[in-house]
Amino acid sequence: MPRIVAVKDNSESVAAMVYCAALMFWQVVPVFRITILLLLASLAGPAGAVSALEVSQAWVRGIPPGQDKSAAYMHLSNPSAQEQRIIAVRSPDARTVEIHESSESNGMWSMRRLEGLSLPAGGSVPLQPGGVHLMVFGIAHYPSEGDVLTFLLLLESGEEVVVKAEVSGPAGR
Repeated sequence: MPRIVAVKDNSESVAAMVYCAALMFWQVVPVFRITILLLLASLAGPAGAVSALEVSQAWVRGIPPGQDKSAAYMHLSNPSAQEQRIIAVRSPDARTVEIHESSESNGMWSMRRLEGLSLPAGGSVPLQPGGVHLMVFGIAHYPSEGDVLTFLLLLESGEEVVVKAEVSGPAGR
């Protein structure tokens, strides 16, 4: 810690104060820098951690008046080295959200509910019309084109991924 020395000459006193202030600044500021860096590092999670899921191209099919259900689509990517699994989906904008898969057999289309959705390590899964998608039931208000619905993807690892999906026209994209 710097020492403050009493001197008789005013110019020496000012120089001593400037010297002490410079020493204190030099010693204190690096502590603040280190503290801020440690705080930021702790917020980022474990070293080398990668978000378990990346979401892009999220949209919700517009619905005609009087309907309270729709479908949501998006592209899911898993950049991690481990398989990830979505075990549930929630939305503050709907009563229920389920993972569904549409398929065609002998000219007949059917849809079934999936209990979860696995994403391979380093892979991706498209949620698209005619395939895997999210069924949204009990939409709280009639969404207009351009409105945004929020979804929360719950992963088996405990991570939660927030998705914002814009409503597209009734014909979809």
